Amino acid sequence: MTGRAAAADRLRRLRPRRKATRVATHGQAPGRIHGHTAELSATRGEIIVKGGEIWRGERLSMAENIDAWSLSLADGHWTRLTALDWQTWTMLRVDRKRNRLWEARQELWRREHPSVGLESCWKRPTLQLLVRVDASPWEIEA
Repeated sequence: MTGRAAAADRLRRLRPRRKATRVATHGQAPGRIHGHTAELSATRGEIIVKGGEIWRGERLSMAENIDAWSLSLADGHWTRLTALDWQTWTMLRVDRKRNRLWEARQELWRREHPSVGLESCWKRPTLQLLVRVDASPWEIEA
């Protein structure tokens, strides 16, 4: 074994082995969530979970997590800290593929600001339809 390989082998043996284990919990949990933050509370007695997206089911879109939860480290109890009842909207294509609205808005911005000098990546002929959808009612009539 080379010196480098021996050092790597020694380091592997020195590292503590981490193993994920299932922990029983109860209470109002956030469900399947990803992209969130989890931080230890100031009292170090609970984990606070915020942000990310919640999986709502096979046929539904992901939903932004606007609430916060805490998990008690003492007894495994979940508590919902906030219950923000905000109206949210989701727009999905029937075939569930990307809707490309962000890319279309970027192209509209690029065309409105030619002095920036960005190259167009827009390959679709339907950009004018988006302008109508994005316009105010009085702009559509004009």
